[in-house]
Amino acid sequence: MKRKSGIIIVLCLMLTMGCMVVPPPALAWEDWPSAGTDDPNHTWTIVFEQTMNMSTINNQNIYVSSDSSGTKRIAGVVVKASDSTHAQVSPPTGGWSNGITYYLIITQNVLTSQDEPLKDIVRMPFSLGQNTNTQGNNINGGIACQKADWIYYAPSYGGLYRSHLDGTGTETIDNSSLKCGISSINVLDDKVFFSMGFHGELNCINIKNKQIVEIDGNWHPYDVIVSGDWIYFTPNYMGIYRVKTDGSAVQKLNDSMIQCISIADNLVYYSSENQLYTMQLDGSHKKKISNIYTQKFNIIGNLIYYNNVKDGYKIYCALKDGSSPKKINQDKSWGLIVSGEWIYYANPNDKNKIYRVRIDGTGREKLNDDDSRFINVIGDWIFYRNWSDGDKMYRMHTDGSERTLIG
Repeated sequence: MKRKSGIIIVLCLMLTMGCMVVPPPALAWEDWPSAGTDDPNHTWTIVFEQTMNMSTINNQNIYVSSDSSGTKRIAGVVVKASDSTHAQVSPPTGGWSNGITYYLIITQNVLTSQDEPLKDIVRMPFSLGQNTNTQGNNINGGIACQKADWIYYAPSYGGLYRSHLDGTGTETIDNSSLKCGISSINVLDDKVFFSMGFHGELNCINIKNKQIVEIDGNWHPYDVIVSGDWIYFTPNYMGIYRVKTDGSAVQKLNDSMIQCISIADNLVYYSSENQLYTMQLDGSHKKKISNIYTQKFNIIGNLIYYNNVKDGYKIYCALKDGSSPKKINQDKSWGLIVSGEWIYYANPNDKNKIYRVRIDGTGREKLNDDDSRFINVIGDWIFYRNWSDGDKMYRMHTDGSERTLIG
């Protein structure tokens, strides 16, 4: 559960790493990490930490949207107060749909029993059966991934393992067949999707029976994203493709030179020739949305965080159309990952040591002294490959403490 603004949303199933953002200019959002559920009829429970005016708990003031700005309300969602401190949000007839990112929004029209509004509008993304990996991890090699209470990771010497969020209870998924290091980890239901070696063939392994199935061995995939029934990727950064999770129906969506791809708001975002584009999930309706000069980026709500090619790869934040740009730091920045109120990155001007800075540009600090690559953030942990120690995998807390060799 997440505690903000005197509210708890009970995430009864699984949590994925997500997205707290700086408020966009028009609205003051309080963003919570994205959530997922395997139950299409799942009802979300909102717990208020004080008594509320029950007449204000309704589907006008609490609703679900299919876009991050909250303008595309989902019809048929049922919102009701079960008592003065609890609200329930139930799906429309037919349930939540796979492959869609929803946004549960609690507006300031929800009042306390003293008729006081919430401080900010609350927004929580969620999806059905789509607990795969975060944008930041996907574009940074995907060497770690969270599903529910487990972290899945791949040490450099090979094998696939998982441990609890606190680092305890390590279990071996496979350490015999997967001899070389793997990457692009995405977890969906009881399957782990991955690339054999860095950017080798696409595979999946069943967590329960440990059976490994090759999805497609003809590609060298980068920026692998499992979304619904599809796997999206760019082969050697030449075009964008998708293939069904069972290996069927390979489709070419784009033939441009690609620098980065991501999926947000049920769109594919991609950078090509240092500019930002979108297209529908099936490859239709391609359009350039901004003249931002970037290679790598994270889409968080209405904002894009990116390294600005024109300004020495320093981190900027702007609206997705490129307007209202704001410089976040003064460092050349590789592998940026936005997680909560922090942005994590490797600083090539300081031998690729890991730094972090708050999304408002304050609090810059160095977290380690290693030559760090493939930075992934899972909860309170940072996973990375340490080139100062033979490319071995290390883990440390997001404040730089408890640095530990994994292998």
